[in-house]
Amino acid sequence: MKIVFLCGSLEPGKDGVGDYTHRLAAELILRDHKIGIVALRDQHINHQIECSKSTGVDKILPILRLPANWPAKRRFTKAKEWIETFQPDWVSLQFVIFSFQPKGLPFGLSNHLAGLAKNSRWHIMFHELWVGMHQNASNKFILWGWLQKGIVRSFLKKISPQVIHTQNLLFQFQLNNLTNVRPEILPLFSNIPKVIFEEPDSFSKKRENALIIVSFGYLHPNAQTELFIEELGEYQKNNNTKICLQIIGHAGPQTSKWTKLCETNNIELKIIGNLSAEEISRLLQNASAGITTTAEPMVLKSGSVAAMREHGLPIICISNQWSPRRRILTDALPDGMFKFHKGAIESFLKSQKRDIHIVSVAEVSDLFLESLRKN
Repeated sequence: MKIVFLCGSLEPGKDGVGDYTHRLAAELILRDHKIGIVALRDQHINHQIECSKSTGVDKILPILRLPANWPAKRRFTKAKEWIETFQPDWVSLQFVIFSFQPKGLPFGLSNHLAGLAKNSRWHIMFHELWVGMHQNASNKFILWGWLQKGIVRSFLKKISPQVIHTQNLLFQFQLNNLTNVRPEILPLFSNIPKVIFEEPDSFSKKRENALIIVSFGYLHPNAQTELFIEELGEYQKNNNTKICLQIIGHAGPQTSKWTKLCETNNIELKIIGNLSAEEISRLLQNASAGITTTAEPMVLKSGSVAAMREHGLPIICISNQWSPRRRILTDALPDGMFKFHKGAIESFLKSQKRDIHIVSVAEVSDLFLESLRKN
């Protein structure tokens, strides 16, 4: 089978969907499928990059990266030429609406996409949908989301995908109202595989009588941060236990707020930033527990949550209450995750790391190929 994946950016370690696409493509190539990737609006480059990467003996992954500073017409014209040369059976769009326009309003996207591959079948993986879904959304976000929903509806109509995937029940329900193609659930694999290390590591080595708690990924503002860190401070004082918080990856502007709160509550904080997948795996293996600020109905689409779960960490979700504006069935928190509320810290921190089955990239590849073959 010949498949071209389309995504926004492909800079390693800088774009979660780009990393996801690269890993999925590499796995499919190992199964003797011919795969290519096009980054349609790469925010990490200033010029076109066309290259091939080796994924094994005689296994090559061709890649085209088109810079965000090019006009849309130029980018999509080049992408069309490249795709036509490849002649794929399938074109797979890895969709995040903000990857195609900074404000998430890529008007005209449907026309650009429709012209890319007229002789191929289409698949879409919805990693994100639109803003303003929750009950307390402001009028601004509701209007913003309404415009984004219209863009999604437009390109679904124009390109008529044969297969649609997403990762959670909330998105599946929303998409059901926009298309006659029933969206299927494709679970998320971790971009950070667990690595076996033989040598000790002094930087991340556990200290006796210390709890290392990690936050991996973006820190959302809509979280119970103050109460959570206050309760960590109380637990540390009452249990004669040293707590160290580690923030890994691109955490965003909330980092300064976390820094001040940790200082106030005498919690040690290490801001570690971006690391290689191996280095992140080492830190996750040496941690005692994890934190996520992602809203509960969205945790199954979080790559950082998948990575922490793959490493056996108990995870506490500290987001504020998040409910969709419509009565929609959403996923329960998966095995090994806790919902934060006042007084929940002790039982969470005393929980143990354990093996939790997380779908692998190989399992996801099987499900992905099965869906394409049925169509």
